[in-house]
Amino acid sequence: MKLGKNLTLVLVSICSLLMASSMPKQVKAEESQYKIKFYSIAAPWAPVNVAAKKLSDYLKKRSEGKVELVMFTAGQLGAESAAMNQLQLGTLQTAAITGVAISTIEPKANVFMLPFVFNNYDDVKKFARSDLILELDRSLQKKNLRIMGVTTYGFFNILSTKKFIIAPDDFKGIKIRVYPTPILTDMYKLLGACPTPVAFTEVYTALQQGVVEATDGTFDSAYASKQYEVAKYLTMTKHVVGWFLYLANKQWFDSLPEEIKRILSEGFELYSEVATNESENFERETAELFKKKGVKIKELSKSEREVLSKALYPLHEKYRSRIGGDFLKRFYEATGFVKP
Repeated sequence: MKLGKNLTLVLVSICSLLMASSMPKQVKAEESQYKIKFYSIAAPWAPVNVAAKKLSDYLKKRSEGKVELVMFTAGQLGAESAAMNQLQLGTLQTAAITGVAISTIEPKANVFMLPFVFNNYDDVKKFARSDLILELDRSLQKKNLRIMGVTTYGFFNILSTKKFIIAPDDFKGIKIRVYPTPILTDMYKLLGACPTPVAFTEVYTALQQGVVEATDGTFDSAYASKQYEVAKYLTMTKHVVGWFLYLANKQWFDSLPEEIKRILSEGFELYSEVATNESENFERETAELFKKKGVKIKELSKSEREVLSKALYPLHEKYRSRIGGDFLKRFYEATGFVKP
């Protein structure tokens, strides 16, 4: 009787196994999701990443859990040049890449660094929606990249250890730390300043020890490196806009189902403007923090901006052939820029 009972159990087990093998295998929920790697050189708290986190929540909710944005901030995957290479190869799917970095592979993107073209955040939002972005997108698609959205990390201003830097003559002989890109270096040479290469991690010490007397950059970079502790004169020149372009690997994006493409396109477009608003708010709040820390702030008047704009117009001419005369002309039309 015991043998019969055991035999019955064995037969039941065999039947269960046969039934299980004949049934379709269940796919784990995780396997059906689109895990999308997202890169940014900016710190986790930076406006572009605050917006990206909101975008991640939006994508997850909108796709009912199918889409997940896996964020790699603060340059975790390397410098922007390395990230762009990964993006083109497809080992990275999406990223927020600066206009400065993009200009190294696409000459038209040098328009992003031309001085005194944009006056405020409304100008930024308007240009981000312009047809010229579509044209730039077509150029980048030839490099296996596509633009998903355009935003900003704020306006460039000048922090100085000694005085406000307002007129062209104030720049003469000034040792100023700039992002090491040709167009910014050329800009300060044109004004008679001495653009000095300093690693970002060493900017604070360089200002403190007098290696440089001023820095050129946005509020988030000044905040991140605590430049406001050693440089107490902030001139709100707003001479250049710091741009972030949300990019995707084209081949990867084209391979996605239409529904996922639509969700991603709408999400990135929506949260590009959210990121711009975050940058504007961050700039306002950080300016108040700087004041509390003893930083004196000077905003340029309209006439003071016009004087500097005129002094720097030759930079536009120098980069005309690199950008392309026709594209530059339409850039001026789209932004309302008038030769000073």
